[in-house]
Amino acid sequence: MREYKARGALSGRNNKTKMKLRQDVVCSIVIFLACVTFNTIIFFNRTLDEVQEVQKEATGDLLARKESKQIEDAPIKLGSQKFLHLGKAGGGTVKHTFKLWGSTVPECHPSPCTKDTQDSELVFITLRDPVDRFVSGFNWRKLFVCKTHNETRQIVKRGAWRDPNTCQVSVKKSYILLEKYMSNVSELAMALCQDDNSKAEEDLSWILHSKFALSDWLPSSQHWQYEGKSKLLPMVVEPGFDFIEQINNQVKFSIVKQHGESALKRYEETYKRKSQKEEKDNHINPAFTHSSVANDRGSLTKITDLAECCLARYLRRDYELIQEISAASSCDSDESGNCQGAMESIYKRREKYLKSPSANNLDFCSKIVD
Repeated sequence: MREYKARGALSGRNNKTKMKLRQDVVCSIVIFLACVTFNTIIFFNRTLDEVQEVQKEATGDLLARKESKQIEDAPIKLGSQKFLHLGKAGGGTVKHTFKLWGSTVPECHPSPCTKDTQDSELVFITLRDPVDRFVSGFNWRKLFVCKTHNETRQIVKRGAWRDPNTCQVSVKKSYILLEKYMSNVSELAMALCQDDNSKAEEDLSWILHSKFALSDWLPSSQHWQYEGKSKLLPMVVEPGFDFIEQINNQVKFSIVKQHGESALKRYEETYKRKSQKEEKDNHINPAFTHSSVANDRGSLTKITDLAECCLARYLRRDYELIQEISAASSCDSDESGNCQGAMESIYKRREKYLKSPSANNLDFCSKIVD
């Protein structure tokens, strides 16, 4: 019996020892796994941090290279040209003359394209007295809008300006041009002269060409200057100044700048050959003529003196811009002097209307005109 009890006690102690040993092993395993897990987490965290740091450095290098490239790259596209074809400013004639020279210049018409203008190295632009261009745009637009009643012309979807026997349907434009302002540009000019001209400006937004002022085409000096110098090649429509000669001189300047003096002779031969052929055929494609002249049909109302003054003051920024363009030696490429002289003439004709900028437009004009 004693022996049996002794064996039982020994067995119990052995079991406890084994159990404690198992517990120690389990604890050791748990501690080991915990340590491994902890170290793994630290490792992965460090690795992740390192990866993120590498990515950050790579991204920083990429951005730095990109910024460096932006600094190194010229803000203009060397050799690039643009033709700003302002509506009712002789753009059709310019396009036709380009064709005679065998010169192709990407055109921007009828809406401004300021991004392309800013990027271009040389920018051809047609200019005209802002009031004259506004009036021409109004009269041109009303010519081919169908009447709401008693219309006898053929209705077409587009191209009505080519044929006096056709018109295009636009209820809104017809109401604004023919009814609200009674086909009279002076009525719209006087409405724009009012202190509260928001409704008139809304109506103006429906009249193509007139609605885009010169300041919309060249909203800042960045769009027509580069490194403080003008990149414009102006061609100015103004009575008493040779428009065609201006175009030819600006084309010659661009050819020499783009291709060198040696290329000019070849282009001049092309111009001579095509001009002689055109003169012999006695035919000019109407699509390339100054449409405001070629399509001067119907009864076109003239603007009154009072409305002219009001409109000049409304378009004041355009006249200031013409002065700035003139002062920036933009016409140096036109050796004939027509370009410079035409711009000076434009401002001189309207100068009396542009005084006292802070004065009420209608009050000021009433005194000036009377």
